[in-house]
Order: sequence, then structure tokens, then C-alpha cells
Amino acid sequence: DLKVEFICYRDQKAGYKAVEISEVDVMLPAYISNSVKHDYRIMGGRILATLTSDLAFLEDFGDGRGKRIGVNRHNLMQYYNSRDSYPFSEVVFYDSIQGCLDGILDGTSDGTFLNGLSLEALLKPKNYHSIKKTQAQTDYIFYMAFAEENLGLMLLMNRGLTMLDPDFMNQASYSYAGRIYTFSVMDFLREHVLMVILTVAIMASLIMAM
Repeated sequence: DLKVEFICYRDQKAGYKAVEISEVDVMLPAYISNSVKHDYRIMGGRILATLTSDLAFLEDFGDGRGKRIGVNRHNLMQYYNSRDSYPFSEVVFYDSIQGCLDGILDGTSDGTFLNGLSLEALLKPKNYHSIKKTQAQTDYIFYMAFAEENLGLMLLMNRGLTMLDPDFMNQASYSYAGRIYTFSVMDFLREHVLMVILTVAIMASLIMAM
């Protein structure tokens, strides 16, 4: 009987290492490029999904020379995508993707990469409205990752993917994206505090006048 066990890693570096030493059989999703293969003995299976990659910034990033690019220290895919896209930029690590965006605002970095699924949700809070964005030249391409010696399992999993609806991955991804950021009542009050105060003041004046 086939038993499937899901193991979660907060830090993707631990996930990549777990695949390399066969602690886990497959990791998904995974960003695979020549730079990844240089650091880890892993290989990619069939493409799971292709997402646009967007650069968030305040001022023109150019070719990245002399620029600092923010990376979530727990997100190895973002790190390698940043290094592959802008090899001449300096990487600045933050504890979260929100930290990367805050770094753009406070001047400790010049830009950060966001994938197309999370872009709109992450930039929705009002304090991020000044951040500009442009589509990067390279997309986020996500694979299943396997240890180099695990060719048989890779072929088997590749075969399994062909049995899914071709649009399955996109549907599942966009369903998840809608839950990244929920606009709460407090968010509304913070973004429209002046309007709320004026409305309350007008209502109070009308009540007192009656």
C-alpha cells in the first residue's frame, strides 16, 4: 500500500537539503536552475506551473549593478531567482516578504521579487501603494525536485502529472492566492481614517442639531 506523508519546512533551504540527502523523496514546488544545481545535487521533474515574476521598487533598478535586492531568508526560490536575474546586485536578507517590502520603503534595499500570484495581495495595504512594479524578464518556473539518483521516481511522478487536468495547477494556485491577504475592518479604518473621522463628526453634529 502506498503511504504518502507530507513534511513541511519553514526554511526552504532545509527542504532542498532534505531532497538532496533523500530524507524526502520529492519537494514541490521547487525553483530549479543551473545555480541551484551547482549548490545542490537535485534535478527537476515536469514543470508544475509558470508564474510571472515582478520586480517591486521605488526607483529604476537598471541592470542591478550597485543595487540591493531584498530576499526573504526563508525563501530559497526567491533567492536564486534574484541571483539569476540580477547577478551583479547585492542580496539583503529579511525575515519575511513583508520585511522585503518594508526594506524598499525604509531605503535598506532597492527592490524585491514577487511572483504574479501574490503581487496584488501583498501590495494591497495602503503603506505599499507607493511601490512600483514591473514584470521581470524571467518567470518563476516551478518544478518537482528529486535527488539526482532518484530518476525512477521522477519518471513515475512525471507520468502521474500527465493524468491531471492541464489547468489543475493554475486553478489550485489562484484559489490559494485569494487567501494571502484579507482586508479587515481595521485595515479599512487605517486606510480611510480621515473619512471615518469626518463621517462620525458630521453624524454627531446632525444628532446634536436635532
